[in-house]
Amino acid sequence: MTTSLRWRVVAGAVTAVLAATGLVAATTATAQAAGDPTLLRQDASIAWYGSSYRGHATATVVVPGIGTAQLVCSRDRTWLEIRPSDRTKETQMWSAVYQTKTSGGVPYQSVAVKTARVYRYSVADDPGDGGTGATAREGFNKYGPIENSSSGYIRGVISQRPGQAKPAAAASIPPATSFYLTWDWSGYKGPTSKSRCDVRGTFTTRLGSYGADGTRAVKEADSETITLGGKRVRVGVSARKLTGPSTSVAVNWHGDADAAVRSSATGEINGMGTVNVVCAPGQKAPAEVTITPSYSTSTLWEQTIEGEGDVEDHVITQEHPFDDESRTLVPIDLPENGMVRAVWTNGGRKVELMISSWRKRNDVDPTKNYCEVAIAVTPA
Repeated sequence: MTTSLRWRVVAGAVTAVLAATGLVAATTATAQAAGDPTLLRQDASIAWYGSSYRGHATATVVVPGIGTAQLVCSRDRTWLEIRPSDRTKETQMWSAVYQTKTSGGVPYQSVAVKTARVYRYSVADDPGDGGTGATAREGFNKYGPIENSSSGYIRGVISQRPGQAKPAAAASIPPATSFYLTWDWSGYKGPTSKSRCDVRGTFTTRLGSYGADGTRAVKEADSETITLGGKRVRVGVSARKLTGPSTSVAVNWHGDADAAVRSSATGEINGMGTVNVVCAPGQKAPAEVTITPSYSTSTLWEQTIEGEGDVEDHVITQEHPFDDESRTLVPIDLPENGMVRAVWTNGGRKVELMISSWRKRNDVDPTKNYCEVAIAVTPA
């Protein structure tokens, strides 16, 4: 099979497409100008059938300011893998994995909150031996050997901060990237000619003030390449150079002394209002996200996802009304180890908030407390 890479520049958008006869492994990167000129959306897909999947079972996107993420679907590998450019920092990929499982022969909808991490230094005196490898991944399969057929979807968020060995409250961090992907494969236990796989993912990053119209980010693509189908090809946006300011909202601190530097953050969403997150030290201190909308008719639909098991037991859904006294939407309580997906409606606009939350605030040793909250805000 021959591989071709085509670049097109149309109305401020850059598109990279990799295609092959009978199968597809494609990545499309677009810097959108309408409504939010610095919003980067990347669509990646894998679609193959039969015995010619080798070399066409991956699709890669850039995670701006962090590294790359690669979709993989072959007869022996099915996963999403992250590869940060800098392993001295800690990179987290939080995923809420939805798929159908069975219990006693009865099918049920399952959800599992998973966290894949890449880091080099786990504690302050770590010489570099306690970290991970260069990559981390989240698998799509349910069990050890990949099952004959499977389908499901994942919602998640990728973020980065200094490792646990370092203070994090005052650190400059890249924007969080949210993602949604689906998978569907069959025929893995039979003849190769009868097997197929289809994976589709969307990765969205709000780049903030980095480039007035998104074209600056696009022009830096020449500094980042990836291996795809055995060839070195360019991707839509540079992972190493994209380190400017962003409108991501995050709170990170390691130890109570670090929390004293900063334990809250606020981001403004044009035409919508503001998002504020606070995660203060102390077991009874607030850990919540509060939205101050520009309209009193705003509403917030929210799901908190924790643990693993039946969706009915591990996903809590609720509506957050507007509070006339505080002029805010009723706050979202952050889980200690979990995720939140929220849809905020304000006038004629909607945005989605994907939140990862990992915190400990009650250790008798104040240096062992921490809070790591990342929020990716993207159009719903």
